[in-house]
Amino acid sequence: ERGKSIKVDVSYMDGYGTQENISSLSKDISDTAIRGNSIYSLINLDSPRSSRPDEVKPSWWSWDDASKKAFRAELKSETSKIGGDFATVENLEELEFLKESFGNTDNNWLQTYAYNRIGELSLFRVDWVKNNTYGLDQYWDNTFDAGISKFLKVWGGSKGQYEEGSGDIDWGDQTYGWAPEDAISETKFIRRGDSAYVIVEGPTWKEAEANANKLGGHLVTINDAEENQWLLENLNSNNEDIWIGINRNIDGTFEWSSGDEVTFTDWAPGEPNTATYGKFWSRYNGKWDDASNYDNSDTSAQKGIAEIELAPNNAPTGQPVITGTLQVGQTLTADISGVSDADNFQGWTPTYTYSWKSS
Repeated sequence: ERGKSIKVDVSYMDGYGTQENISSLSKDISDTAIRGNSIYSLINLDSPRSSRPDEVKPSWWSWDDASKKAFRAELKSETSKIGGDFATVENLEELEFLKESFGNTDNNWLQTYAYNRIGELSLFRVDWVKNNTYGLDQYWDNTFDAGISKFLKVWGGSKGQYEEGSGDIDWGDQTYGWAPEDAISETKFIRRGDSAYVIVEGPTWKEAEANANKLGGHLVTINDAEENQWLLENLNSNNEDIWIGINRNIDGTFEWSSGDEVTFTDWAPGEPNTATYGKFWSRYNGKWDDASNYDNSDTSAQKGIAEIELAPNNAPTGQPVITGTLQVGQTLTADISGVSDADNFQGWTPTYTYSWKSS
């Protein structure tokens, strides 16, 4: 189950006749999914209106217009806290990835907000019962073709037409009985090595750390001067006050929120003093300062840099093969059909650059 942790306990009788028991470390089960340079998260807010047929709640359309818009805005705001927005489903491969990542729910009634490829607010049926006892197939299964529109429908498609370009949000709000209380958030990240970096909201250090945790990471751990400079150039080029992961523990010593040992620091002159949480400090062009959880200084931090550990890069296998006749005036071709890279997920088409060398 997503968001939980798992470990394995092993017991056996050894040759001495003693019953031995050993356990693995606990591993968190991620409630996020990563594809390309995007982290996807499932966001939920409890709605006082019905989100699926088996809920005993008033219909969505019966809610006043201001409340409907406010609820959807709040759901969108939750995605912003982790540096994202409603996911944009570009193609069928991405849709199937998201269904596989977040579908197969216990209740089989999961629908979310998302955007279609032209940016229209849409209803995404991630896990919706077919041939169900509610007699809903005529509305949810048989009236749409078998492609992407079977699962992703423009919200408020004009007069029931759900093709791209037909959206009318007000019409949908006035007529739909159910509306999502979930959204799939898509957070774009910058990659460096085996880490992903994202700007998350605060305003406090603890809130920024909590938002980093939602993405499966922590506020950034800075290991050396090279990484420190890279962060300033790529994630804090405007020289703002922004939270990092260093913080003072109850013993008064500094540690990283990731649990890593502190082996590098870049404190501003006279810092740190008596505060608890670390930040890039604009007054000293990104040197570090310590501040209180709610930074009320004249250049207060309002957001943080999150770092999420990625799976190691997979090296390609195979090699290009030159085909053709090795004679002047003849054409040579580089055949790359035997090259394979596990990082090239379905739907991703890399751009290859060729460089010919003679010796």
